[in-house]
Amino acid sequence: MSPPNTPNFVVNVSPVRVDGEALRVLEFSYKSNEQLRELRQRYAGQYVFRREGASQIKAVKISESAPEIAGRTSSVLVERHLWLLADVISEGCISVVSGMGRPILRTRPLEFLALGPQDNFMQPGGSNTDWLAVRPQFTIEPRIFQFPNQRAFLGIVFGCRTKRIIEKNCDDLIAEGMNLTGLYVGKRTADRDRRVSPRFNIIGRVSEVVGSDLVLSDTRDEDTVVPARECHIDLDPIGFERVAEHAFGREWRRVRTTLDQRIAEFSSGPGRFARLNRIQNYFALEVPSAMPPEIEISLEAFVNSESANFPDIRRCPRPTYVFDEFEQACDKWHDRGLKEFGPVSKNKFRDRNLKFMVICQESYRSKVTDFVERFLNGVQTQVQSGKAGPFDSGFSGKYRLNEITVQYFTTPDGTASSYSLAVDEATRNGNGWDFAIVQVLDADKSLRSDQSPYLVTKARLLSLKIASQEFTLETAELPISRLAYALNNMALATYAKLGGTPWLLRSPDSGGQDLVVGLGSANVGHGKLAARDRLVGITTVFSGDGSYRLSNLSKSVAFEHYRPTLVDTVVAAVNKASMDLHWDPHLPIRLTFHYSFKSFSREDVHAVKDAVNTIVDCKIDFAFVNFLRSSPHLIFDLRQQGAFDAMSRQFKGAYAPDRSSYLQLSKSQILLNLVGPKEVKRPADGMPHPVLIDLHPLSTFRDMGAIVNQIFAFSCHSWQSLNPSSLPVTIQYSNLIAKQLGQLSRLSSWDAHSMATGIHGSRWFL
Repeated sequence: MSPPNTPNFVVNVSPVRVDGEALRVLEFSYKSNEQLRELRQRYAGQYVFRREGASQIKAVKISESAPEIAGRTSSVLVERHLWLLADVISEGCISVVSGMGRPILRTRPLEFLALGPQDNFMQPGGSNTDWLAVRPQFTIEPRIFQFPNQRAFLGIVFGCRTKRIIEKNCDDLIAEGMNLTGLYVGKRTADRDRRVSPRFNIIGRVSEVVGSDLVLSDTRDEDTVVPARECHIDLDPIGFERVAEHAFGREWRRVRTTLDQRIAEFSSGPGRFARLNRIQNYFALEVPSAMPPEIEISLEAFVNSESANFPDIRRCPRPTYVFDEFEQACDKWHDRGLKEFGPVSKNKFRDRNLKFMVICQESYRSKVTDFVERFLNGVQTQVQSGKAGPFDSGFSGKYRLNEITVQYFTTPDGTASSYSLAVDEATRNGNGWDFAIVQVLDADKSLRSDQSPYLVTKARLLSLKIASQEFTLETAELPISRLAYALNNMALATYAKLGGTPWLLRSPDSGGQDLVVGLGSANVGHGKLAARDRLVGITTVFSGDGSYRLSNLSKSVAFEHYRPTLVDTVVAAVNKASMDLHWDPHLPIRLTFHYSFKSFSREDVHAVKDAVNTIVDCKIDFAFVNFLRSSPHLIFDLRQQGAFDAMSRQFKGAYAPDRSSYLQLSKSQILLNLVGPKEVKRPADGMPHPVLIDLHPLSTFRDMGAIVNQIFAFSCHSWQSLNPSSLPVTIQYSNLIAKQLGQLSRLSSWDAHSMATGIHGSRWFL
């Protein structure tokens, strides 16, 4: 028995034990993907089809009543065709769900809804509003696993999350007196697989209701008038909230409180584990009998650390932070190192006095002045007896800065136009501003495009190449103990936006040259659907020590042209970095690409490799690393009670493994925990998901240990906040750029060319 403090790990993977070594199959020629789709559609529930190699399809009969189809019969070894067996088991799981009478949302992977009397979290037990629901949604996916130094095996991943449901169509809601103006709607269309529930496709935003028709705007096609009876409300948070307010009226606040509590219980570590255990036990009983007669299987309990063959759950080492050019000033804690040594680039500002403008509302001038004074000169707090607080020396002292001159420009109100006029006043005569601090309100976050003082001011300052930092009045009003931490984070981002380098990372001696590229994309344009048709490719480039080299934006293109445009942007960024870094042609180079969108195709990878090899004349190793945050994989630590949350007086993150722990699932996949119990923000946030790291098969650098350690180090390296990040900066920075580009692009004054010019090395998005 393990000691009481030893973690008790469980992974939500149920190994499949197969009795028998051979599998009877039909074989025939592969002609096209369309041929494969037609076969799967025509014989759904009767045969399983899988492409093998470039020219062959293998099929397995799974129903005794299935018609015979022409093909060569043969017998194959199960061990060499685990993916084919996985497809057979997946069909068996579909058969079980169909027998349960549960709605199937998709089949690859299998997703279905729970319909039990207690499974509507809005109103357990049912009521006259049971057409509106939030229910558990389960995922079941057979996959191939290979733990380090072990044989590959077939296992089933069991996952769960929640799904919103609105059954009434728009015609029903209009008849009840609901106003649909401004909401997005869509149509439900039949799936190719008749076992699957109709799919929802968003078609536009309701601008007007005329009789029984909806007049739509922001559509992809010219069909702007559609019958209300054919449409349903989009299940985004805004639409669901509006429908819920209509359904429950004054009771909605009470219902929402109860709903939030039930979702929190379901999303907690103990709640998820109990649900998944129950569903695994049920399928362990039912799936074996749903298999073809010649296939005998059994589902074992979830993989756990009590098993003899359980792999090691490893920990990434903490990075070492460097605060000088010679790697003499180092610390394992970035904030402590900043206090003791100052930033890496302290000499950059030694002989320079900075000039800041402050824009705020006139009625809050006194509070803003106090806030800026505390920001520049510090807040005296004492965390522990004899120890300095987090921000005692202020921005100027902590970052070793000279005098900072501050000038205030006030607005008569909080409108965007008033803020824009304040920027005009501040910059009318040039005045050589180094930075702008802008006060806004929490309520401004709900304002969109031209009504938002934050967005309008940000865009104006960006067009003038003036870096800025916004803060809310509510932040200025925080208690001193909490304000110190907020100011500490704001100071870090401000210094980085000024072009300073707070710290670097000590990189392992790989004997070569290392460049890490983060890839992302932003939807730009007005509206929800129009934006989806215009994309900007984003690249952020770092050297191996974490030095932020540049960010690069592609031109805005239609979706079908996005991938080749992104490849061109990547190559341009690598070319610029190679010239700046003066790479030694005699040393090898490692290029690592981080991305969180759908995986690169083989054609994309070949295009990047070929293009980079034409501009860099030395040996290059490539690693293409995909980050999958919506993966159903989970690691539970049943002995983890969670971290105590002082504000709620509750524990948070129960059953979550510690940050930095990881499990290697196969030669190319790792589950990495970047959020542990201490990093969970609130108890209601439930158990955090690990990130599934997937290495592309065409990668030539395949040291998963080195890859995951670098990812973890980069998750400790954000210059936006001193808090640990749930993603490496390569992805985090691309996401920040994408979010702000998406918001800024909806301004009427948006100038994409002006925006893209001159920001390659700036950190404007922090």
